[in-house]
Amino acid sequence: SAPIRVFPNPTSGLVQIEVPQGAHQLQVFDAMGKTVYQQVATRAAYSVNLGQLPQGIYWMSISLPNQMPVFNQKLIINK
Repeated sequence: SAPIRVFPNPTSGLVQIEVPQGAHQLQVFDAMGKTVYQQVATRAAYSVNLGQLPQGIYWMSISLPNQMPVFNQKLIINK
C-alpha cells in the first residue's frame, strides 16, 4: 500500500496529511508526552492547522481503527 505522508516538516503550522488507508486517528504529542491535538479523520488526504501550538518539537502518531499506531514521526513547528 502507499505510504503515509506528512509534509512539510518542519512546518510553520499547516500540515498536509495523506493516509491511503482512509479512516484513522491523528494525535500530536509535545515533548512531555501530553496530547496537544487529536482528531478522527475519514478522508485520505487533508490538512491540519497546528499554528496554535508553540514552536518546538512534537511527535505525530496515526492509528488505524482498533490497531496500534501505524505511523510515528517527529514534527518540527518552526515559526
